[in-house]
Amino acid sequence: MDREQQIAEAEQLLGHAPVHGFVKDLFFGTYNATLANQKEEVDGDEEARLGHLLEQIGNFLETEVDPAAIDREARVPKRVVQRLFELGVMSMSIPREHGGLGFSQRAYCRVMEEIGAVDASIAVLINAHQSIGMKSLLLFGTPKQQEKGLPMLSQGRVLSTFALTEPNAGSDAAGIETRAVLNTEGTHYVLNSSG
Repeated sequence: MDREQQIAEAEQLLGHAPVHGFVKDLFFGTYNATLANQKEEVDGDEEARLGHLLEQIGNFLETEVDPAAIDREARVPKRVVQRLFELGVMSMSIPREHGGLGFSQRAYCRVMEEIGAVDASIAVLINAHQSIGMKSLLLFGTPKQQEKGLPMLSQGRVLSTFALTEPNAGSDAAGIETRAVLNTEGTHYVLNSSG
């Protein structure tokens, strides 16, 4: 599939109207004071749940996480990952009906800010699980796929990932050559790559 066809399909899925936001406008050199001064409605229930989670995260980071050891060993220990699932950190953006916390993007960012201040490796792990691997299921998965996959992701039975790097593309997602192609019988997909 060529790039123009991919763009057309994405526009069809997401709509043709350009999406504007403060940061996107800044990226393109425009300061939009109206967007900068907007105040988001804060959900009181979410705020209370967020406060409780931030308190638990603070205690966890202080007593159970050794950032120097994570850097030295170049890995996040399994017990730390398991504890992140137990606290609900790894499922904070999964809707509540699928076992997650159902947090807004604002709450998600607040949690990531707290964790990233202590250990960036843990923050990247959380972000890869929720914002890269799982996000496609949240945005584009069928109800049946979500019903099956989201509980597994929220309970810690699986950790989501995103296969990004290829020899000819590096970490350029738009340049990836691997494709899932439906076989001629329409029964399964075959992964193909010229890379």
